Amino acid sequence: MEPEASSPGKTRGKAGPPVTPSELAADLEASIRTDHERRVLVPHQREPQTALARWGRALGLEAELGLPKGARLDWERLADLVAQRISLDPERFTELAAQAQAFEAYLLRREARTLESCGTPWGRVVRLFWRDRKGRLVMRQRGLHACKHRWCPRCGRSRQNRLASDIERCFELAKEWGFRDQNYRFLTLTIRNGQDVSALRKEAHKAWAKLQRTRWWPRHVFGWFRGTEVVTGQDGSWNLHLHIVLVLWANQVTRGSKTMQFVTLEDETGLVEAVAFPDAFQRRGSAYSVGEIVPVSGTADLQDGVGILRLK
Repeated sequence: MEPEASSPGKTRGKAGPPVTPSELAADLEASIRTDHERRVLVPHQREPQTALARWGRALGLEAELGLPKGARLDWERLADLVAQRISLDPERFTELAAQAQAFEAYLLRREARTLESCGTPWGRVVRLFWRDRKGRLVMRQRGLHACKHRWCPRCGRSRQNRLASDIERCFELAKEWGFRDQNYRFLTLTIRNGQDVSALRKEAHKAWAKLQRTRWWPRHVFGWFRGTEVVTGQDGSWNLHLHIVLVLWANQVTRGSKTMQFVTLEDETGLVEAVAFPDAFQRRGSAYSVGEIVPVSGTADLQDGVGILRLK
């Protein structure tokens, strides 16, 4: 990720995450040209229908579908209507899809311009402060543009530091309340890969909300921190997973007389930490056979000596 990309027209020769806002802006511009503008939307496929439903709202898609003025439907319902009323006319679908793609490209290029200008001076003077008015040791700067985009590596560092400081204070407070290091658990949950990030996020968060509504959750979990990460899978689809830090009431969680175990299984995208009970898994060597995954209601089976995690 070291090669430079100082302008939107350049791309870095080495794969890896961008380290500067200008590199991220260049990657975004390249993605618009290669992945977005060259994408062909087929009328009778679900993904293009969902894409048109997502971006067509700004182009009057509701009126095109004959919906009353002010109607607000979710993407799934709009995609169903697109399949029923617009996909039957391929020419009209292609025309609307082209307009939606152009609108999406405009929004993405506007984000790229904002990212590219991050860290540049907006005046003739840039000021640095090492101490505040009370004499506390700090470091601040004035005179540089900050895009505050959630993708920006530069602005993201300050957000990461702020979140890390908040989590650290919560851990210190939990320690004062009598919690020990044994009460903390790190958990990673994932779902099956897909092409629509919004649908994957909705599915994962729905499963997470379902987990919190179970009876044993408030009995054993005092608190938690959660983060969502989306990466590209080996097959080019999106892999969404949740990183969670659990603060347990006790250093062990039980269901009846059974102690909960935190085991690690392997799926097609990599290692996945799952929560399981001993009575749900029969250990075979270093893998686990068929059993229930408590948080997201899935199964794990044994294939070629490896426990494969399959979530519903």
